[in-house]
Amino acid sequence: MPPRYLRHIHTAQDLVTSLEATRDGFISQARAKIVNARPFVDEALKFEAALSEARQLTEVLAMEAYWGHLSAAAGFSEKALNNVPAETAQVMLRAALQEIFDESGDLWRDAILSRYLLTKGDSLGGTMRNLTGALAQRRFADALLRVLGSQTDVRVKRSKKTKKIHAVEWGERILLFDRTSPLIGKNVDVILLRKEGHARREKPLRNPRVFIACGELKGGIDPAGADEHWKTARTSLQRIRDRLSSPRPALFFAGAAIEAAMATEIFNDLEEGRLQHAANLNYENQLDDLVGWLVSL
Repeated sequence: MPPRYLRHIHTAQDLVTSLEATRDGFISQARAKIVNARPFVDEALKFEAALSEARQLTEVLAMEAYWGHLSAAAGFSEKALNNVPAETAQVMLRAALQEIFDESGDLWRDAILSRYLLTKGDSLGGTMRNLTGALAQRRFADALLRVLGSQTDVRVKRSKKTKKIHAVEWGERILLFDRTSPLIGKNVDVILLRKEGHARREKPLRNPRVFIACGELKGGIDPAGADEHWKTARTSLQRIRDRLSSPRPALFFAGAAIEAAMATEIFNDLEEGRLQHAANLNYENQLDDLVGWLVSL
């Protein structure tokens, strides 16, 4: 049997993501992609217009305003070009673009634009992966603040640039998002600590005594990637068990895409004590139960 304090998880099936939740998740992702793709599309149209005005390749190389676009088409990062002298960067760009020209002949403008779009498409993919992780964190943080709503000493720390929550403090507790502890050696999605180390201005992430709980969040909704995400999370949780064995923090997992076989493994880990809590991010009652448990520790 899983721990008795799990109020909404009694069988492995309780963790499985429903078809409706998967559908809603895909629709939400599609909308986010449309919004985030707009700047890429607008910039590509401007680049296409600039290319259409160039009669030959040398004119393209003279477009300093589009060097970032040209470097993307050539397969170079802007950082790479910024770290070499301007003359060297131009030589590199000229050599790469000449290769494209030699391969495509009269269609060199389309070839440059296509390669630019391929690079930027990959960039958009990275943006969406970051958004997926941010969504999982936001759902978790919203649930935590919902549970802490009646407390008056709650402090939320956000990034000045992105406004993303990176810490929540209350009472003698502090919960950190996306932090790396030297004791663990890798990034951990959620870490709950006692604040005693902070009070003495110690480095709490180096002190095993202040760790209360650690958890992994996986916000991807695609069932095809669910098992791989769980394997990654399971490896991370095992690393925490190995590195923080005395005292060992409580461990939990929360994911958006949980398939049947994966749910069985999570449930078995709960039964055998390898995990102390779990939740499907799509089910508010499970998520609230998870963060309520964390607050009670």
